[in-house]
Amino acid sequence: MNSTHTIVPPITAPLRALWSAWLLGLLILGCGPAPEPVQEPASREAPTVEPAKSAEPPAAPSREQQLEQADQLTEAGQLDEATIVLKRLLVADPSDVEVIFRLALTKANGGDLPAAIEFLESIPEDHPEAGLPALGQAADWSFQIGQYADAERKYSRLLDFVPDAGRAHRQLAYLFNRQGRRHEAAVHVRQLCRLGDFRQDELHSLIVLSDAMASEDGGKDDGSIRYEPIGVSGTARVLFTKQRFAEAAALLRDSVAENTAPPSVVALYGRSLAEAQDDDGFRQWVRQTDDSVRDFSEYWAAWTAYLAGQQQPRAAVRAALEALDRDPTDFLTINRLLHMLKILGDADGYAKWEQRWKALHQVLTANNSISNAQTPNVDAIDELASQLFAIDRKLEAVAWKSLEAYYRSLPAEVMEHWNTQRQQLVSADDGFPGRQTRLCGMELGAYPLPDIEVAVRSPAAQPPKPSPLKSAPHPAAFRNVAAEIGLTHAYAVARDPRADGFAMYQQAGGGIAVLDYDLDGAADLYCAQGAADPPEFLADRSDVLYRQIDGQLDDVTADAAVTERRYTIGCTAGDWNQDGFADIIATNIGANVLLINNGDGTFSTSPLAGSDDLQRMPASVAMADLDGDQLPDIMELNYIQDPEIGRLPQRDASGDVVDAVGPGDFASAMDRIGTNDGQGTAVFQAISQRASDAHKGLGVVIADFDGQPGNDVFVGNDKSPNQMWVRDQSTGHWSDLAVVNGSAYSSAGAATASMGIAASDFDRNGTLDLHIANFQNESVCLYFNQDGSFRDRAIEYGLGVPSRSVLGFGSQPLDYDNDGLPDLAVSNGHIDRYQSMVGPFEQLPQLFGNLAGRFQRVDVDDPSGYWDTGHLGRTLATLDFNRDGKNDLVISHVGETTALLLNETATQHHWLQLRLVGVESERDAIGAKITIQVANRQLTGWVIGGDGYLAKNEAVVSFGLGDANSVDQIQVQWPSGIRQQFGPTAADRRILLIENQPDLDWPGNEIH
Repeated sequence: MNSTHTIVPPITAPLRALWSAWLLGLLILGCGPAPEPVQEPASREAPTVEPAKSAEPPAAPSREQQLEQADQLTEAGQLDEATIVLKRLLVADPSDVEVIFRLALTKANGGDLPAAIEFLESIPEDHPEAGLPALGQAADWSFQIGQYADAERKYSRLLDFVPDAGRAHRQLAYLFNRQGRRHEAAVHVRQLCRLGDFRQDELHSLIVLSDAMASEDGGKDDGSIRYEPIGVSGTARVLFTKQRFAEAAALLRDSVAENTAPPSVVALYGRSLAEAQDDDGFRQWVRQTDDSVRDFSEYWAAWTAYLAGQQQPRAAVRAALEALDRDPTDFLTINRLLHMLKILGDADGYAKWEQRWKALHQVLTANNSISNAQTPNVDAIDELASQLFAIDRKLEAVAWKSLEAYYRSLPAEVMEHWNTQRQQLVSADDGFPGRQTRLCGMELGAYPLPDIEVAVRSPAAQPPKPSPLKSAPHPAAFRNVAAEIGLTHAYAVARDPRADGFAMYQQAGGGIAVLDYDLDGAADLYCAQGAADPPEFLADRSDVLYRQIDGQLDDVTADAAVTERRYTIGCTAGDWNQDGFADIIATNIGANVLLINNGDGTFSTSPLAGSDDLQRMPASVAMADLDGDQLPDIMELNYIQDPEIGRLPQRDASGDVVDAVGPGDFASAMDRIGTNDGQGTAVFQAISQRASDAHKGLGVVIADFDGQPGNDVFVGNDKSPNQMWVRDQSTGHWSDLAVVNGSAYSSAGAATASMGIAASDFDRNGTLDLHIANFQNESVCLYFNQDGSFRDRAIEYGLGVPSRSVLGFGSQPLDYDNDGLPDLAVSNGHIDRYQSMVGPFEQLPQLFGNLAGRFQRVDVDDPSGYWDTGHLGRTLATLDFNRDGKNDLVISHVGETTALLLNETATQHHWLQLRLVGVESERDAIGAKITIQVANRQLTGWVIGGDGYLAKNEAVVSFGLGDANSVDQIQVQWPSGIRQQFGPTAADRRILLIENQPDLDWPGNEIH
């Protein structure tokens, strides 16, 4: 039988060497961050290559001679001539792969990479010698010219032929990392670890997979690998890492809708929606996902965020475990898992995952020490390897140990040892943690999968989001009038001025209480003062009492006999002995004191039992009826109880603070309740007998949060769960329900810094909500109250991004434009000036306008310049200093004069201010709920005790009425349980409401 076959021309030695080199790189050699561009010849002035002259007609040159001629022409820079020669050969044999490869190289040298790629794509992939080099070179060039989808396809095809092709794994990892497809990149980096072919930047990329791999903007070109984001998915990942979730989702929306996004990016889109608290968007997204998307951890992380927000803990645990099975490095999901386990009472599971979180945090800390170092930090590398070994990420640990050996220039046998360890781990398939380890021993099947149909069709009850009333906030105007009115108080943290290097107690600043101690209807001020040093903590300056007379503040400290030279941090005011005059409490390092108003302009001072301790740092304090006997009691917060209370931060050789002291450096203290015995004495006891209930309390608010009889106490704790203390009316026992009702943790499942607390009905649903100011790079919390259950919706309402740029201390609600919507004011400033500090030391205050459905930062017109200047802002309190119906602000600072910001916003809106006096209830009526009917709106306010961080607001409840010039009805639910109705009444007035006094129109009810 005859047969025919194609004669394949022999491949010349130079090109075979080129292909061999490419294949060698494909299999075992590392490469740079991206393919190097093909270099053009240094000069095109080389002599022209001409054919030899002969009298006789020349013999036709052989194929090899023509290839040699083409190579010479190419080397001389005569690319067009070389192309002519090569194309002539290609006409003779269109399947000559050596000619095709040379043509591709010629086009590449001429800068025409698309044409070069087209030539290479004509070489069959299965060609025994040229197929893989052509495929690889075409992938490199596709990457180089930004044809990323083609590059991805070609590199993936290479791996189909050669699964251990290190170059293809590296290029795909680099591409995916830059595209924000971090979890896909990790697959290839782990394979590089198995192959023993890894770079330091690749090892860094495995530490936290949900964070972007992105070079800093404007970073210097120091030869390091650059990770510039590629495409919308790369930019979206950067935004996600910065917690700008709504922007990330918006950027991805079109590509997902057009079905052009890969499944991992679709998963990232869904997670961005869930983190942005866009519940409607999440439900729409989840309906459109398929199994390819569900394979990715971020699909399940999105479910975790959504279900945790819907208060479905069991399904949320399952979703979290599914996510962490795929990505054990996800801090956000671990936080939420811990929160859900806490709700479910799974102490064992909580303990295991808490330990895992701490271990991962140690890994992250060591990793950051390495990446931030200018030279190799070999000690941190050793620490990181140890931490990775501890959590069973053994192959990564071995890789880091190999790098350590290299950087330390250790003997070759050390490197060989770690290489042997690597090979053994790969052989045993034991390089990365198994499921049992990834899930801390928990079983997936113990918790139910989320029911997609039920979840998207019947979401859990949640506060209805109000329809926006306006598209932009009303222009605001405030002016600092402190110098004009005689306010000279400045809080000092030590006897001598101190610019930085603060002890823990010095970071706190000092409190402000607004009161009308002389009953003239004008707001007076009590300002705390520190100005003392350990161990005695006795100052040469006193707290200050200012009396307002004709719009001026007069320092009456000595005349009123309120001189207090202990180191004061918090203060409050209230009618302790029910005689109609406001009394004062100051919390000190040393004995706390109760200042009883004698009614004649003077006060009598007595220490509060059990507080005389120079190792205790107090915080906020509040007065309210806590046991239902209609007498005010005391809620005393204590921050630390530690003999090292005076510890100062370490400084370096140049005198700069290395790191600020923090709450983790000190022992927590127990909060106390002081019960009024009716004879003027406070009998104190710990709020709880459980040592685990001792936290580092900062802010406090007392009100009726759940609509049940009796006041509740919300405590904001620093870096530990907040507490919501609710009293059992039958037993008198206090229980912390914050974990159960949703107010303990942020929406991310984290315990936050929790300084300032603003309490108001921000979403206008008739229940009391909470805004919590937090640390730098921490979103505030905005807990919306729905029948006693709370959900943090700060991100949905636009407060996440602007609040992360500052460190908030004071937070108060105020309706600055009297439109009927409570707005927010926040005082900001860092805790210290130290080397690793993020953000500025002195920071701008913030005003947020409530647009009904979201908040927006308001630019403040301020001729005094206060709002445009950085401060170390601390306590913030509200008052109407000049009695014009607009809410003013008073702010204390560290080392700067206290500011009184007069609200000069131009508005025609009307207002109503109410002052309540209890008869059956305790006189200050803390816990009373007021509902007013105005036009077609119902507005709700409360009489609140505590007022957040070290503050006491003026004891009036203010309502902005918008365009309404009258109020139809006022309904008061008194703490005693009595309900009364008043009205109608005209607007633009301050009215005194007395329990059991039925008539508004009695002489003296309007306060002038």
